[in-house]
Amino acid sequence: MAPFRIFRGRKAAEDRGEEITLLHGWTGAELPPINKMIKNFERKYGIAVRSEELSWESLRVEISARIDRDPPDVFPREIGPELSELVEGGKLSDISDVWRENKFYDAFPDWVVEKCIVGKAAVAVPIKVYTFAVWYLVKTFKRYGVEPPESWDEFLDVCQRIKKRGIFPIVASSWGNSLWLNHLLLGVGGPNFYQELMEGKLSWTDSRVLDAYELLSDLTAEFFLSHPFTYDFGAEWGKMNSGSAAMMLQGDWVNGMWQNQYGFTPGLDYDFFLLPSVNPATRITMVVGGNVWVTPKLASHPKSAKKFMAYAGSVEAHEIMARSGMGILARKELPEAAYDDVLVRLRRELFSRRTAFGVSVFLPPEVMSAEERARREILLNPRIGREGMREALKEVDMSFERYFK
Repeated sequence: MAPFRIFRGRKAAEDRGEEITLLHGWTGAELPPINKMIKNFERKYGIAVRSEELSWESLRVEISARIDRDPPDVFPREIGPELSELVEGGKLSDISDVWRENKFYDAFPDWVVEKCIVGKAAVAVPIKVYTFAVWYLVKTFKRYGVEPPESWDEFLDVCQRIKKRGIFPIVASSWGNSLWLNHLLLGVGGPNFYQELMEGKLSWTDSRVLDAYELLSDLTAEFFLSHPFTYDFGAEWGKMNSGSAAMMLQGDWVNGMWQNQYGFTPGLDYDFFLLPSVNPATRITMVVGGNVWVTPKLASHPKSAKKFMAYAGSVEAHEIMARSGMGILARKELPEAAYDDVLVRLRRELFSRRTAFGVSVFLPPEVMSAEERARREILLNPRIGREGMREALKEVDMSFERYFK
């Protein structure tokens, strides 16, 4: 069955024949910031935007099916394999002129810019950068008499105290448990170790890798609501807000979701803390990712699409989305006044600490699939032991060998 489609566009712009088609994955409580930005673009440029929102998974399927025959004029990609696949296939338009004319090269963090430039060609415009934190409802922490922890031992103590009061300390989706692995790998071995591991320069049977998986296995068995592959993000979000669990490790977008969906006040109704590093000698590294706009070579309205790309990367567009609860936007010079207190604090942490891309950004798809299989085998078999973990993770090493042949 074809996905339900929602189209929006301004009649005046349609009468002039200027329009673009746009697909994106921000739905529900995440939709208002995108809609506000789109409406302002339509008013400013007189170009109708026929906007279609799908779930992220449906969006991936739709783009894959249409990229060679009838693609939308503009759509978002995750930086990492999602973007690289289109670049390597020669599917995207060169928008270097948009970057030059709008001085984009110095407007975004270097680690985002490097993902948007292929050779000498710019192929994408950054939307938002995201990072992760442990989120909690203030009333829940007050009810159970706990404070945000500052060390790993304090974090485990908070989990134990909450568990003794009768609820699960942590809820995570199937994807969410990979976020825990990201942070544990960084916390155990530090960012240099993590970088080499992600690049295939270190074995996934390294003792530090086994330490991280062992920690994750212990956490999921002891403190996670249900087992770690039960929920998708929607179910995780629902369990968190129903009070079934006290904490979740998630992206900064939940900040806007709490405001748009529940009317919550940042810092008063909910807050965050950074997951402490397992190794006290290792400083916290921020796990990051980002979304970018792209326009395909087969776009039906390439000139109008470029106008949208130029606007979508502007300070004005990013400030509209920031003030509407989109999360942390990619423009570096946005004033802190564009963000609420919670995001101001999280953004300061992001821009003051070392960063590392998440596993899903680093790893090629076939290696990512091998890791997911190994993680599932490890987490669903609590008695697997270190040798069993080592055997399961050998498949990740072999997938790297096949990839680099």
